[in-house]
Formats: sequence, C-alpha cells, structure tokens
Amino acid sequence: SKSKSSTKPKRKPRGTSKATTSKPSQLTVDKLYWQIAADLVDPVEPGDFNQALMELGSQICKPTSPSCDRCSLRTVCRAFRI
Repeated sequence: SKSKSSTKPKRKPRGTSKATTSKPSQLTVDKLYWQIAADLVDPVEPGDFNQALMELGSQICKPTSPSCDRCSLRTVCRAFRI
C-alpha cells in the first residue's frame, strides 16, 4: 500500500490573496511591500508608526491646505513633486 505524504501545503505570504498572487511579478511586489513595512514598523510598538502617520496627516499633510514647507518628508513625497 502507498503511504500518504504528510507535507503541508505552502502557505501564502501574510497579506496576500489569490487575487494579488495570480501573477509572479505581483507576488514579488507584495513581498517587497511587506519587507519595507517590516523595516519601517517596530515589531514591539507598531502603534507608534501608525500614530505618527495619523499625526502627520492631521497636522501637516492636510487634503485642503497642506504645509509642505514644514514637512520633513517632502524630499521623498510624490504629492509634493506634482
């Protein structure tokens, strides 16, 4: 008799779905984004990063009247370049 294989199916990277992994190039992009997020967000205190982004949006990067001249991220900001 044949023995059944006990291998587990490969698990998709966290945060991906069938829709985003349908193309190999999209899977590469997804992995890149997760790596960037891991580099930016402190695993012990992830809320600090989230709070900082919310504060940036409420104080500096306002939709109707942004204060780009006061923003420390303007050199890397895509909206500032437009």
